[in-house]
Amino acid sequence: MFVVCGALCSVLCCLPARDASAQTAALPAEGDYTLRDFRFDSGEILPELRLHYITLGKPARDAGGRVRNAFLILHGTGGTGRNFLSDNFAGVLFGQDQPLDDGRYYIILPDGIGHGRSTKPSDGLHARFPRYEYDIACFVNPPLYAFGNAGRNIPIGPGLFTWDFGPSKDFRLTEKTGLQFRAEFFNLLNRANFGLPSGSIGSAAAGTVTSVVTNARQIQFALRLHW
Repeated sequence: MFVVCGALCSVLCCLPARDASAQTAALPAEGDYTLRDFRFDSGEILPELRLHYITLGKPARDAGGRVRNAFLILHGTGGTGRNFLSDNFAGVLFGQDQPLDDGRYYIILPDGIGHGRSTKPSDGLHARFPRYEYDIACFVNPPLYAFGNAGRNIPIGPGLFTWDFGPSKDFRLTEKTGLQFRAEFFNLLNRANFGLPSGSIGSAAAGTVTSVVTNARQIQFALRLHW
């Protein structure tokens, strides 16, 4: 999702605001914004990209109608805006006299692409959903002896899908003796399931996928005599 952060920031800060007279500073409001013909970094185009968002507070506009108190809060490459409503975040950020007091600021919490109520593969496109990755240009190594500010486990992998199939047939030989034939197919469709992109920032391999996490199709047969 880092490859579209710039677009999200410019779009979401201009979202149509809720009626300020109908909401209080502490009451979240939800909405959707649809982008037409959205182009991903891969060059693929999605005719409609739905971004779901939650807002806190009231927008303050200047004479030109621009919102001047908006804060857009993103969450690595994945997650929903509702994650920021937990006590770990909202309890120390959005209260009265806290850093992002929702009585003073208009806070926008979007659902990441592929998460929550934003457009995601499970809406119907499944494997035909555009390939979106993180842009390594958005990352740098922190200074020596300093902690970075990127989230933990934020790269999104390509996803995993596999079919295993195991038919069997029993044959009665005598009253007490039987024979079972069994066939086992692992990764029946022989699909390549790729691993996570490398997180080695600063190396030539950063952001690239260099491994698979499942084996190629395997088939085995067995006979079992039981008595």
